[in-house]
Amino acid sequence: MGAGVSAYLAANGFRVITSLNGRSEATKARSERAGVVDIGSLEALAAEADFIFSILPSSQALPLAEEIAPFLGWRKQTFVDLNAIAPSVSKLIGDLVEAKGATYIDGAITGPPPGGRSTNFYLSGPARGSLGFLASPKIALLDCGAENGKASALKMCVSASTKARITTYLMALAAAKKMG
Repeated sequence: MGAGVSAYLAANGFRVITSLNGRSEATKARSERAGVVDIGSLEALAAEADFIFSILPSSQALPLAEEIAPFLGWRKQTFVDLNAIAPSVSKLIGDLVEAKGATYIDGAITGPPPGGRSTNFYLSGPARGSLGFLASPKIALLDCGAENGKASALKMCVSASTKARITTYLMALAAAKKMG
């Protein structure tokens, strides 16, 4: 999803930068195809970016926040976590980021990467309105309220509902096959 969001932003006039230190060759290739500029280090990224979007496997969300936190706050960046994480993890990341003086937005993405059908960005936290510049026919911004963690909670519920629906459908197909 990160490469898809990056490609959409780059194609729509945004300068998209990242740090590819320690990332796989596949990730580096996706970033290059998306038009993303490798700026080298997280320190350089934090020094230059106004908005830092975290879109990666959920197990890496907190470690990334911990790694970049020492470089946040001196220029009032906004850290936007769009990972599929538990609300409690979102709140930990928010506390970490805000303790450094940066702004935090809790978010979640549903749907395909931007470009085809519309992608939903669920946003929560006091600063959620600052992402209004992303709204477009391809990105729907959905307000989940002022409390950090609400967007992550909604993502968990949407994911659970989707998985339950698929499971129910597969169970019905299996039952129909068994009955002839």
